[in-house]
Amino acid sequence: MNAIRILANGILAFICLWGGVYLLGRESFFLRDRGHPQVGILFSGVSLTLLAFALFLIAAFAAAIALAWIRGALPMPGRRVIRPHPAYQGQIIVRYWYLVVPALILIVTSVMLAKRVPNPLFQPTSQSGMAGLFFSCRPDFAGRTASSEALLHVDLLFAYRDRNVAQTDLACGFEIPVIASVAA
Repeated sequence: MNAIRILANGILAFICLWGGVYLLGRESFFLRDRGHPQVGILFSGVSLTLLAFALFLIAAFAAAIALAWIRGALPMPGRRVIRPHPAYQGQIIVRYWYLVVPALILIVTSVMLAKRVPNPLFQPTSQSGMAGLFFSCRPDFAGRTASSEALLHVDLLFAYRDRNVAQTDLACGFEIPVIASVAA
C-alpha cells in the first residue's frame, strides 16, 4: 500500500507538471460550467499564467511528499490504513505550507481574474431541441380565516420542442393542504 502511495504522488506530480506546461503553451483556456454548459470561465493572459504556476506548485507538493516518504523523513501511515487520519493530513499541510498556501492563493487569484463568457463550442442550431421543466406554485387563501387550512396549488409542466417532432407536454398538478396563520 505504501508503494502505491508513492507511485500515486509521482503520477499526480507528473500530471500537474504536464498540465502547467500545457497551459503555458496555450493562448487561452476555457473551463465550462458543469451546471450550465453554455457558459464558463475563460482563462487568458495573467489568469492563465497564474493557474499554470499553481499547477507547478501542486506538482512540487506531491513530489516533495513522495521524496520525503522514500527518504524516510516523513513517516508513512500504516500499511492497512487506506485513508490517513485528518491530523496526519494536517501535519503534511503544515510541514509543506510554503507550497500549499501560494498554490491556493494563485488558484483563487486566477479564478477572480478570469472572465465568465459564453461557451464558444456551444452553438444551438435549428436541429437542437429545447426542453424545460416549468414549475409554478400559488397559494389559495380565498375565503379562509386566520389559522385555517389553505391549499397550495403546484403545477409541473415538462415541455419538449423540436423542429422535427411535434411539441410534447407532460403536465401534472396537485394541491397540498397547508395550515395558514394569517395575522388579523
